[in-house]
Amino acid sequence: MARFAAGDQVVCQVRNRCIVSMYDSEYDEQRVFEIISVYDEGYFVYVPLDVDLRDTIYIDKSNYAKMNINKRFCDSDVYYITDFKVLSVYKQSDGLCCNRCGDFFYMSAPNQPDGTMVCWLCRAYPYR
Repeated sequence: MARFAAGDQVVCQVRNRCIVSMYDSEYDEQRVFEIISVYDEGYFVYVPLDVDLRDTIYIDKSNYAKMNINKRFCDSDVYYITDFKVLSVYKQSDGLCCNRCGDFFYMSAPNQPDGTMVCWLCRAYPYR
């Protein structure tokens, strides 16, 4: 089970334009990144335009769906991290994003067997 969810903000250490392990004592700076997707055993974080990182993944219309990333992040860069690259939690959201439409619902709880949440509109109108 993932420790974080989409919408959470985490602090990571950056050295030589790469996110390094939280156990690494040598780093250039600490930055806050927003988690936009939970994928396999890790997370995709959004990389703002003013941050220059190596090994970023460019998200476009052909690959956003298979990485479980919201469509609004098309034409932007993301970076894949795991739990050991998260130094601390900057802000943890109090609620969940709908697994189908991606809208955030404050104080919501998982309502699916896999621990995700599907909002009432997506359940009532599955083809919307």
